[in-house]
Amino acid sequence: MGNSGGALVDIEGRLLGINTAIFSRSGGNQGIGFAIPANLAREVMRSLRDKGRVVRGYIGTSVQSLTPEIADAMKLKGQLNGALVAEVEPTLRPPKWGSKPAM
Repeated sequence: MGNSGGALVDIEGRLLGINTAIFSRSGGNQGIGFAIPANLAREVMRSLRDKGRVVRGYIGTSVQSLTPEIADAMKLKGQLNGALVAEVEPTLRPPKWGSKPAM
């Protein structure tokens, strides 16, 4: 009763992705399926084969939701939705960013 790990193919048999999970109200096999895109799976496979590990990019920031309380504290006005860069790792911040703490 599962297809996790199985190939997700188009009508011509071309690989589109690798099935990973199904969101289902009943816990069965009917619902919304999720898959890892084939190009990402290919990159991971190559990295594991060539380097023995997968290295992901990291820009050195942490983000958090912009809550009404934070918006008030920062005196922000207007439409207030989105994310807030809460922290920038000082050792990873390139100088040409020109970024600096807001408070």
